Amino acid sequence: MRVRRGVLGDTHVDRAESRKSEFAEPFQDLITRYAWGEIWTRPGLDRRTRSRMVPTALVVKGHWGEPAGMRVSYRDGTRKHGQHPSGPA
Repeated sequence: MRVRRGVLGDTHVDRAESRKSEFAEPFQDLITRYAWGEIWTRPGLDRRTRSRMVPTALVVKGHWGEPAGMRVSYRDGTRKHGQHPSGPA
């Protein structure tokens, strides 16, 4: 949950947690453990690089308006350095 909060922010995570239903809870738990625990913390790429890969993958798959993907990149400082989320480091 620490990584998820660090990447998406407390407001987003709290909102998602408050909206989960009894039906969706097992799936939400799986996503939190696997995506935010296994994928985002495994060695090989730093968080900033992973954050830049998210919007790139979304655009490639045609998900242009996916706000969470862009929020991930912005929260990890991509815009602070004057770079477009899919631009060079």
